[in-house]
Parts: sequence; C-alpha cells; structure tokens
Amino acid sequence: MNKLATLILLLILLNLFFSGCGENDEIGVYDRVDFEYLKGTWVDKGSYGLRFLDFYSENQARFGSYGKNYEEYDSFNYRIVDTNQLAIDFINDNEDRETYHDLIVVDEKTMEISDLTIIPENPNKIYLKRDIITERKNDTISVGYHLIYFDFENDFRLQMDSVVNDSRCPKGTNCVWEGNAEIKLDLILNGNYHYEFRLNTHPDFQNDTIINNIKYEVVGLMPYPSNNQVIDQKEYIVKVLTEKQ
Repeated sequence: MNKLATLILLLILLNLFFSGCGENDEIGVYDRVDFEYLKGTWVDKGSYGLRFLDFYSENQARFGSYGKNYEEYDSFNYRIVDTNQLAIDFINDNEDRETYHDLIVVDEKTMEISDLTIIPENPNKIYLKRDIITERKNDTISVGYHLIYFDFENDFRLQMDSVVNDSRCPKGTNCVWEGNAEIKLDLILNGNYHYEFRLNTHPDFQNDTIINNIKYEVVGLMPYPSNNQVIDQKEYIVKVLTEKQ
C-alpha cells in the first residue's frame, strides 16, 4: 500500500473514531438522570385530562390533576436509583413502603415511567415536559412553545402546536400587503374532547372559531419578523382572545 493510500485510510479511521465519540457523548447527556433533568412539570401524554408530575425539590414531588373548578395533588418522596429508576414513597400512605419504577429518558423533554398504569399491555406512561399556566390578562391568553393554558372556570386546555407559515411583512419594509401567519392550535374540553384547528393573524383569513359556546380569536403573534430573520418555533407567543357566546 503506498503512502497516499495509507494516509487516506488513517484519516478515515480517525474520522470514524471521533464521530463515534461525539455520538456517545450526546447520548450520555440523557443517560445521566438527576434533579436538573427532572425539575419542573411533566404532563401525562396519554390523558386528555390534565394530569401531571411536578418535581419541585431534590427528594419530593407530586402528582397533580386539574379539572373544572378543581385541583388535586398527591405528594411523594422519591430518590433516583442508578440513574434509571425512581423509588417512590407516598407521603400520605399509611404504609411505609417504596415502589420502584423504571425511568426511560427519550430526550430532553420526553420520558417514560413504568408501572404507573394498570394496563398490562402498556405498562409505561409517557410524560412531556411542559409549563402549565392559568393566568390571563382580561380575556386574552398568551401561550407559546411547550406551554399549556388551563382554564378552571370553563374546563379547557389550550396550547400552540406550531406556526405553520409566517409571511407577515417584515418591520421597516414597505409592503403592498401586510402578510399573514397561520397558527395551529390544540384544544381539549372537559378532559374528553380534542380539537385541532388553525387560525390566522390576518382578518382576510379565518382568525376565529366558536367551539362549545366559546369564541377563540387570534389577536397577536410575537415576535414580528424582520429582514433576514428566521424565527424559531420556540420563540413564538400567540395571543388568543376568548369570549363566551
């Protein structure tokens, strides 16, 4: 084998070696489960009703459930075992015992926990890291990426799925037409009924809808585009006006 061929082979082997190291490092980030990973609110993906886990300290957390004029919490002590198991001991349980649950990290905002359901064919529950908000300004809700708004009075949860397209005229430019942004929204009513719909920022397109006697109208979307700007989905905040009919 001549020197040139040997050099090429050596470069290929080095590239494969360092590429492999990078992939392992990335995977390792999600393998090391600790409080910094768990900290926050994790919503039960399989339930239309708003059920969630809230890890608020390094050794205590709680199950939560929201409904119409209703909220309930069940606190428990926990510890992380070998980075891939949770040992849980409910505080209000008369028996002093721990239960052990496998913890499977899917990515930064998705995890599975075993044996939190009675369905034998599907022993793992999937949880998504989300922030739950219940405040609104007058009748206007501001909801963004990975945020869920819950309305105790009317028993609905609303979240922004994505901004499908954003062709609004950039600031500082003279446009004949101001443009439009189309927003995909998810709505769950009474913990049972799921609706997906799209609303627009421009009044020439559909920018409101009425579901179960409540009108939902898009009244704003931030940030506003500027020249040569690509807006990340995580940056969007949509403002939705709600009004009983």
